[in-house]
Amino acid sequence: MLKGDFYMSKLKKQNTAECADVEDTSGKAVIEVKKDTTRRYNYEVVIYEDDPLFQEQYDVLTSINEAIWIKHDKDVWNEDVLNDDGSIKYNAGDLKKAHYHFILKFKNGIMITALAKKVNVKLNQIEIIKRGLNSALKYLIHYGQDEKYQYSVDEVKSNSNSLKMRFEQLIIDDTPEVQRVQQIQAMIEEFNGYIELGILGKSVQKANIWDAFRRNLTYFI
Repeated sequence: MLKGDFYMSKLKKQNTAECADVEDTSGKAVIEVKKDTTRRYNYEVVIYEDDPLFQEQYDVLTSINEAIWIKHDKDVWNEDVLNDDGSIKYNAGDLKKAHYHFILKFKNGIMITALAKKVNVKLNQIEIIKRGLNSALKYLIHYGQDEKYQYSVDEVKSNSNSLKMRFEQLIIDDTPEVQRVQQIQAMIEEFNGYIELGILGKSVQKANIWDAFRRNLTYFI
């Protein structure tokens, strides 16, 4: 069983160890800087739809030059979660509250405290990405984590073409050839088994599986 409300177990403890945050009467996060003055380039931020400041946070995050995000509204608790008094807070299988994962890539580094102030979130809603940007991008859809709900690539949004292409290419490179062929076959079946080659070609280009289509063209003709 899990002790306490650790919504994101992967969030680093050092985020709150290096800086403390409290709330004032307005409900906004007030940050007390202790010692973290390191400027970093890649962050993950989690925001929740039931937060009164959600829309403000969302607007700020989507305005950052290189951002990619997804809404998670089908995650469930894998284990029971207890309150401090030992009572059940969440049962295994309960739906978690809807939240958004944002991956942010900064050209110029920014301190975690400055980012928290900019977005108006608590420090424990921010993770410094140290495991590698590619791993963080894959986590958006829980890729490679079969025990979690598998979100669709189409649910991922971005304001950066380069970041979105990097994400999509990561998934494509990890997808076996047979699955890509099956995906193309499904496209054809949507048109009752017949589709003009030019239309099919545009569809596979849009899905970023042109290489598999080209290698297996004789199969589809």
